[in-house]
Amino acid sequence: MSDTVFTVFTGGIAVFFAASLVYVILLVFLPEWVGVTGKVALDAEKAHAKGSEVKETGFGKHLN
Repeated sequence: MSDTVFTVFTGGIAVFFAASLVYVILLVFLPEWVGVTGKVALDAEKAHAKGSEVKETGFGKHLN
């Protein structure tokens, strides 16, 4: 194999593994950014479910 082919092949593999590592890090720490339903989205879905209690937080709590 020539040096250029080896360099391009090795660089491609390095970019693949670096991109995979970045994806896994985002998957763990910021799941909503990569299309995985995280804790915040699951809490919002539960809050909008039929028959669920309404929890007033933040600004809405002070309106009554």
